Amino acid sequence: MVDRYDYAGHFRGIRDQERLVLSAQEITWQEKYERPTRPVDVLVYLGCHVMITGHLAIELTAVLDKLGVEVNLFRVGAYKSAAEVGV
Repeated sequence: MVDRYDYAGHFRGIRDQERLVLSAQEITWQEKYERPTRPVDVLVYLGCHVMITGHLAIELTAVLDKLGVEVNLFRVGAYKSAAEVGV
């Protein structure tokens, strides 16, 4: 018999890593997709890997801000795809 993989436990561990690397103030992206309330130039889907590479999202945010690009960033866990949230 094959044991079922503990996906919830796997992502809990990744969330713990994210909290060790990033402060709550550094996380400027949405945890779940919500339609922008105003027009934006770029909609960025960060996927679930941003939980371990949050520093890259912070750099991306800083660059887009300096360029004056109006952006909406969001991340969704691996259990959802961009198509599932209507993007």
